[in-house]
Amino acid sequence: MMSKCFQLTAFFLLCCLMTNNSAIAENPMLTSGNGSVPSENRGLVLSACYSLLLQSDSCKSENDWSVVKEESTLKINYRISDKGYPQFAALHLNDGYFRMVYGVEGGWGTSVIIPPGFWMGGAYYQGAPIEVTWEKECDKLILNLSGTLAGLSFSGKITLSPPGEESIVADVTMTTSGNINLDVREGEAFKPVMLSSMRISDTIWDASGAFAGAVNYTIPTTGVIVDPLVSDTTFGLSGGTSSWKTNAPTVVVDLDRMLPITGWVTPSMDSNDDNIGFWAASSAVLSSWSYTVMVKK
Repeated sequence: MMSKCFQLTAFFLLCCLMTNNSAIAENPMLTSGNGSVPSENRGLVLSACYSLLLQSDSCKSENDWSVVKEESTLKINYRISDKGYPQFAALHLNDGYFRMVYGVEGGWGTSVIIPPGFWMGGAYYQGAPIEVTWEKECDKLILNLSGTLAGLSFSGKITLSPPGEESIVADVTMTTSGNINLDVREGEAFKPVMLSSMRISDTIWDASGAFAGAVNYTIPTTGVIVDPLVSDTTFGLSGGTSSWKTNAPTVVVDLDRMLPITGWVTPSMDSNDDNIGFWAASSAVLSSWSYTVMVKK
């Protein structure tokens, strides 16, 4: 696939040729009727082409992303000059769980569940197999995904920007189609985005705390994390270092709208068990939504 930079550069060169040959001779609005572009029009054509070329400035840097599919996981790597291609993200194709690390010293931890979750007919539906394609655009990596869960089709895009200084950002856009009848459940009927993590004791955890907006919340051993519900555009789980995990990431979700935020902890003694769910909710199925995920130290 041609990069946007290559496409725009090629278009600019074509414009240059067009102003000096008969390629547009049949266009009476640009030519003087003799197969050439009048001098007064050449400036306009070149100016427009040059403006388009300037838009490709951000594409001039080399795209350093690499994607490797291993069984049911996409391993997403980024080239670091003195460290090769360390892994910065993983997307699990069997359930749509997505994780990132903020750098080569960062540890893995909290996941973002990309497919929406919901209650219907007294049952809870969460996680779904996804089909994914990927492409590079300028310095970004774009993952295009789609899937179906209990009759609700969803599709979306994850756009990864190059890692920053101890942080990495992904922009997520999602849409749904299909008719499902949600159960009436305050703060959990439909979950456009949910964080999944682990905390089984004060010394064994991936998440040290929770937050919604500027308010921090203690993660209990069991039960509701935020009670009563709060509404905000930002929520997340804090990381840190425990006896179990070094440099677990802090994961911050910035929503495109105000939504109720809450979560739940299921008691567990298994350190490999994600027993924390922390999510944004809606009482109705959303047809489209977007959010930004920042993973940082």
